[in-house]
Amino acid sequence: MSPAEKDAAILRIVKDRAEARKTRVLLENEIKEAGSTLRAFGETLCKLDFDSNYPHVKEWTERSLALLSPQLASNIREYVELRSKMKDLDSQAEKLGI
Repeated sequence: MSPAEKDAAILRIVKDRAEARKTRVLLENEIKEAGSTLRAFGETLCKLDFDSNYPHVKEWTERSLALLSPQLASNIREYVELRSKMKDLDSQAEKLGI
C-alpha cells in the first residue's frame, strides 16, 4: 500500500468512526428516552392509577403507544448494526496504527 493509499484509508476510517460515534450517541439517547417513557408507562399500568395523574397518564399513553411502533425496533436494530460496524472500524484502525 502506497503512502497516499494508506493516508486515504486512514482518513476514511477516521471519518467513518467519527460519524458512527455521532450516530451511536443519537441512537442511545433515543433508546434511553424510550426506555424511560415505557418504564413510567409500565409503572402507571401496574398501579392502575389513571385518575390521579390524568394529564400525565394521557401524555405517557400517547408517547408509549408511539414507541410500540416499528420505529423503536428500527432504532434498536440500527444501533446493533452500528455497534458491529464500529467494532470493524476499530479493528481496521488498530491495524493501521490509529
